[in-house]
Amino acid sequence: MAFLFLLNPTPGIFQGDSLTISVKAEPETKIHLTTPSATKIYAMPEQSAQQTLNVKLEEGSYLEYLPEPLIPFKGARLAQRTWVNMARGTTLVLGEVVLPGRVARGENFAFHSMERRLTVTGPDGRPLFHEASLLTPQTLRPQGRALLTPEFSVMGTLVIISPCQERGGLREQLRGMVLPSITDRRDAMIAVSDLCDGIGLVIKAVSKDSKTISNMFRDVAKIARRYFL
Repeated sequence: MAFLFLLNPTPGIFQGDSLTISVKAEPETKIHLTTPSATKIYAMPEQSAQQTLNVKLEEGSYLEYLPEPLIPFKGARLAQRTWVNMARGTTLVLGEVVLPGRVARGENFAFHSMERRLTVTGPDGRPLFHEASLLTPQTLRPQGRALLTPEFSVMGTLVIISPCQERGGLREQLRGMVLPSITDRRDAMIAVSDLCDGIGLVIKAVSKDSKTISNMFRDVAKIARRYFL
């Protein structure tokens, strides 16, 4: 399969930026997309930046999208939209890691807002999966919740969507090989769930650092790759 890096020649995302990435996987193609470094989101005193990812998977294609983490600086504002349309016989492995800020500089949830939405649709355009989250630390402290503590402040989500394919063996491999190695070290808290209508799996994780989740997501992608391909 092809391994491609999406390059942004600028230092990061700034106020008023509107970035759009469009990806089309032709029939039977296999591709891994990533970024060479974390995406830095700078302070935005007046207005938010927007980032949109449009993905179209044609019949029999396989796509992994595992970018490096998002790092929202103090005062950052970002609205992110991801749209994925899946044809028959396709597989999507999509993961994202979000840091609470530049922790070494004391920026722990000091950003203004971060809104993220993911929508995956099938061949007929009907939604298969939708997820939305909005973090506004200035008005509602995320660490005031029971799960997102100062110790476990890095968040990660990975979805594996492959309608009409059996995933029981994949689920057992993940639970037996990857997840125990992380939880036994107590580096992270992780959960694996089945998605509605048997379309796939979702992994949710919080961790002490980004490397733990990022490495775990790469291991999951390798196992899924072997399983499906």
